[in-house]
Amino acid sequence: MFSLPPLAEAVIPQETLVNGLFVLVLLVLVVLSLRGYARVARRLPSDALWLEPLGPPDVLTGGILALWLGGMSLRAFLEPRPESQPVTDQLLVQNALFLGIIVLALAGFLQWRRIPVFRLFGLGAIPWRRAAGKGLRLIATAYPLIFAVNLVMFLSLEGEGEQQAILTFFRQAVAESNHRSLLLAAATGVIIAPLAEEFLFRGYLYGTLRRYLTAPVAIALNAALFALIHANLMALPALFVLAICLCLAYEATGSLWVPVVMHLVFNFITLAMVYLTVASGMP
Repeated sequence: MFSLPPLAEAVIPQETLVNGLFVLVLLVLVVLSLRGYARVARRLPSDALWLEPLGPPDVLTGGILALWLGGMSLRAFLEPRPESQPVTDQLLVQNALFLGIIVLALAGFLQWRRIPVFRLFGLGAIPWRRAAGKGLRLIATAYPLIFAVNLVMFLSLEGEGEQQAILTFFRQAVAESNHRSLLLAAATGVIIAPLAEEFLFRGYLYGTLRRYLTAPVAIALNAALFALIHANLMALPALFVLAICLCLAYEATGSLWVPVVMHLVFNFITLAMVYLTVASGMP
């Protein structure tokens, strides 16, 4: 293990040096992250998205969805709640079914109007392996920035911020070795949520916004709604940054598979970190 010479350790505590090195490395990575996404943003607006089929019916439908989801999220933020509703296996299944119904209803609505969903969301725009590779590179570029924003929020709340309910549920499942709950949480967070949320937020809502607004305005509105619906103050800024990166990736590539992969990997890393923390006995 690295150690300081006795005289240097008296002047600079080893803990201070380690923390300083950590901050320095994180700052370098954040700068690289910002530079990477600045290059993506400079190429906007792109012609990768197929927006022409979206019209007034989607503005109405998307507006109702956005107001409904945003209203529920604001109420969750503003209304005092003595105790948060705990997440259960049943609630996870209900939420998954709820997301599935919304996605199927929107897909049916588009197909009824003879708008091919596969083409609209660019699901065949680029080969799957290339989309996966782009998604991995873009989430790797974004992660230091998201991590730094989340760390700043955590420190500003002095560690007193409430963790997202799904993470609390997953942490408890790991501690109790509840394999059923572990699988349900992992399936919901790593598979169902990325697919359904990207279809809804990046595919449909962002596409509708971009049909009538500039890319920066559409990205800001989409990211704000995405962060808001998670109804968690501590995660709010980091989710806002994540959503901006997801929108930029979709806009730049024209393939919804790219933000799906990014979202999937981000959620997987989050759950993996919780699992390793609990399994190792860390607080």
